[in-house]
Amino acid sequence: MVGLLASAGVLLSAAVTAAGMYYGLDWDWGSATVFGILIAATDPVSVIATFKQAKVEGRLRLLIEAESLLNDGTAAVAFVAVLGILAGHHQDFLSIARMLFVSVVGGVVTGGLVASALMLLAGRSPEYLVEITFTTLAAYGSFFIAEHYHLSGVLATLTAGLVVGNFRSSTLITDAGRQALEPFWEYAAFVANSLIFLLIGAQEAQQHFKNLWAPVVLAIVLVTLGRAVAIYPLCAIVLA
Repeated sequence: MVGLLASAGVLLSAAVTAAGMYYGLDWDWGSATVFGILIAATDPVSVIATFKQAKVEGRLRLLIEAESLLNDGTAAVAFVAVLGILAGHHQDFLSIARMLFVSVVGGVVTGGLVASALMLLAGRSPEYLVEITFTTLAAYGSFFIAEHYHLSGVLATLTAGLVVGNFRSSTLITDAGRQALEPFWEYAAFVANSLIFLLIGAQEAQQHFKNLWAPVVLAIVLVTLGRAVAIYPLCAIVLA
């Protein structure tokens, strides 16, 4: 279910949004496709925060959090692929498929290897601060290494996070480390999300939207429609 929503769901939502921008605002296909991919990956921060306040647990919260995490990887890979096509680097299907395969598989393998090696080193230290440092190195190190070799840094970091999460429940990590890891990364995620929205707000405050209200309204409608078109059929297929 999560895999379908994070892959086919994101791509279908991006296609609906791109088609609407092309036919509704007469955008060229390149700009419409890039915009559709960028906006298709949702970030349900407010929904998850509401779930936490309402103490919602179980499968529903797991599905939303997992899908919001994995769809970023799908959008990032698709975004790079579209930019490569528009730049003329990939003209045929085999070239595009090869690039996507190498980017996805290479990113996953890089994240797994880097995180596994660093967590094994972390397990040799009795200090929980050292263990937290190694998890930070695993997250950022896997990203930069993958990007250096033109692989998917987002998928590398995502894989590293899954590896760290599995190591967290093992006996290699100290009790203090297991207790400290989740609050540390929860705070790091809070700071990162806050900075992103503050920076976006500061940038958008300098823009004049008087002549852009029509594209903005249409984009909101298309994104909502795209997610609905993507989610409901997939849910029906899975639950059938």
